[in-house]
Formats: sequence, C-alpha cells, structure tokens
Amino acid sequence: MFCHRLVKIFLLLVLIIESRESIDQRRRINITKTGAFIRRRQRKRQHCILMPKIVKCHVDETYVMRNDWCSFECLKSNERIDDLVVNAVDPNFQNGRKKHHEAFYNFEPWRGKIRANEDLLIDFIGLVIPFELYCNEAYNFQIESHAIRTRQCDLFRQLRHVVTSGREALFQATYPVVAEEYFEYADLFASVADYNNPHQRPYVLVEGGSGYGHWTFSAHRLLMQKFNFTGRNSNNLPHPARYLLIDVIDSLAPAIENLAKLNGNPHYFFHVGFMASSSYSGTGTEVLSPELLERARSNIKIYSEDWGVGPPKNRSKGKIPISLRALFQLYNLPSIVDLVDLDIQRAEYAVLDDHTVAFLSTCVKRIHIGTHLANTYELTPPITKRFISHGWSLVWEFDHGHRVPTPYGPVHFGDGVLSFVNNHLIGV
Repeated sequence: MFCHRLVKIFLLLVLIIESRESIDQRRRINITKTGAFIRRRQRKRQHCILMPKIVKCHVDETYVMRNDWCSFECLKSNERIDDLVVNAVDPNFQNGRKKHHEAFYNFEPWRGKIRANEDLLIDFIGLVIPFELYCNEAYNFQIESHAIRTRQCDLFRQLRHVVTSGREALFQATYPVVAEEYFEYADLFASVADYNNPHQRPYVLVEGGSGYGHWTFSAHRLLMQKFNFTGRNSNNLPHPARYLLIDVIDSLAPAIENLAKLNGNPHYFFHVGFMASSSYSGTGTEVLSPELLERARSNIKIYSEDWGVGPPKNRSKGKIPISLRALFQLYNLPSIVDLVDLDIQRAEYAVLDDHTVAFLSTCVKRIHIGTHLANTYELTPPITKRFISHGWSLVWEFDHGHRVPTPYGPVHFGDGVLSFVNNHLIGV
C-alpha cells in the first residue's frame, strides 16, 4: 500500500515537471514567434525587402549598393547608379527625386575589394571595422532609426557568400539612406570639407561619449580621401590630425587601438572619465554627486555590455568629473577645434552651461549634440538659446520620436539632435 502511494506521488511529480517544461517550451516558442513577428513588422515598416537569393556578378561587373541600401546590383565599371535621397521611413518621399545634403558631394562613396573573409566590414566612406563591433545588438533592432547601420550589416551578411565562394569581388557603395545618423554624417562631412589649410593647423575632432570612436575614425577616413592618403600610415600631413576620445569605459581601449590600426593610424588620445560642467575645476579631486554617480554606473554597465568589450578595469576613473575646458588644456589641443561631437547620455544638459558655451565659442567651429530624455522639447531650448546668444547658427534641431519631419523626409529619432556652426570661426 505504501509503495503504491509512492508510485502515485512519483508519477504525479513527473506529470507536474513535464507540464512545466511544456509550458516553458511553449513560452519560449511564443517569445521566439513574437520576436520574429516584431522583426517582420519592423521590416515591413522599414520598406526594405532583402534579396531572396544572392546575386552573382560577372567578373567584369561590380557589386553596386542600391541607393535604398536594401540590395545591390551588378553594373559595368562605366555605369553609375543615381545618387538621390532614399528615406528609410518613407521611400517615396518627394518621389525619390531629392538630392542629398550638399556636404556629401564633397566626397566619393567608398569603392574597393570586399574584406568579408577577414570579418571586416567596410562602410560607405571606407571605415574598416570588425563586423561584430559595428553590427552589435545595441543597434540590430533599431532598423528605422539606425537604418544606415542595419542595412549595411544586412548587405555584408549577403556579401560574405560572395567571398566564401572564392571570388574576388569589387564593391561600390552609395550615399546613405536618411535615418537618425544621416544628420551627424552631414555635420562630419561638412566639418572635413571646410578644412582646407593643412599647412597652417591640424584638423581636430573631440568625441565625447565616444564608444569605439566611430566619428573619430570616420573623420580620418574622409581626411584620407580628401588629401589622397594611401598605405597604413596617414600622418604625413604638415600638421597631422588630432583626435580626443572621451568615455567612461576604459575596456574600450583595445577596440579603439585596433580601429586606429585599421584606419590609417591617426594620432589620438583616449580619456576615461565623466564629463561635467564648467563648475568642476578638473583637478581630479572632486567626486560626482550621488545622482550623477548612479547615472555613470548605469552607463558603464549598459554600454560595456552593448559594445561587448567586457567590464571596465578601473571603475573609479568614471567617477572623476572633468570639464571640456580642462580636457582641452589637459591634452594641449590646438587653438581651433573643427568638430565636437557629444553623445553623453543626458549629461549634455549639465555640461553645456553658459560658461562652457562661452569657452567653446572661442575655439570650436562646429558642435553636434545627441539629446536624451523624453522631454527634450523642454530641455533643449535653453541650450539653443545659449549657443545663439554666443554667435552660433542652428543647423539641426530634432526631438526624438517617430516620423519626425526633416528636410529629407520623416525620421525615427531614438535620440534627439542639436547642432550648431560658429559664425565667429567660419573659414578659419
């Protein structure tokens, strides 16, 4: 009798376990199906249907990226694809007849041999970057706001098959689709296009919240094209370019060093620390307020995971605040800085106080700012007012959100955008 009861209890436990496993399995299947549905729905919104099969070009043809960046086609060397705007949200914007921002036409989209066999992606301006770093999970699901990145990643996956088939393929990129980063690229292109006096001073870019240094090395690639640099070392200008990268994650250093080697070995500094307003002296003796310290810790955790670079080795460095003025002095930057690019995760509202803007007005030609928080429409006007009162002109001003109207059609902005040009330093 006792044994009979034990058998019943055992069978009951088995049924419970199997039932739970079945529920978990169904839940996993549902999650997978939901994820696939979301991706399909986003793909549908993205208006980008990828090629059902790999196109194989003839030996005398080039793989040319279509201007919607959804696929490529095979063209002879003397054939060209049109260079008109395609909007990632609304591909029918102005019937596809609008031209790109004028800054883009100062440079040619990249053309060259595919390096997919080395797992290296080469983007539309020639930036060479490891595929896993560029196509990381932080961007993969932002297929509207980051269509410039996700569509290049999708095409790279297809071009891998071309390389693995043993063929040496030539690839021709085109100007970017209109998405969130389009306006940051426009500012970058304009900054390098405006630099015309290498015999008098170096080109200088400061990238705050740099991550692996995307805008730094993109700028250097544009400089390499503009001044016709070849080979692995591009520091042979009379005044080699200078770059300052700032981030709170010190474990980014190896990725930055590797990117520098892949993109001409430019001269750069990498500062690990939290950017603060001009009220901080920059002596390294102050500590962040509890609120800013918690934000710094959160950013360190999130972005070290997103970039896949591992945890920071020295977390204390991210706690020491330093102002832009102090950074410029610490790294002995030249008297003219061509571009400051800030993506500092809500710290922009504290960093860009009146003292900082007044300082930047004496030495910086352009600034591009990523804005954060849901109420950017309330927080950005004071920044705009500050810059304009110091003699700057507004270039771009967009709040984050879906289908935000721009001169190039509706854009899904994950972050807001603010940018200005300094009227006092035009032509310097």
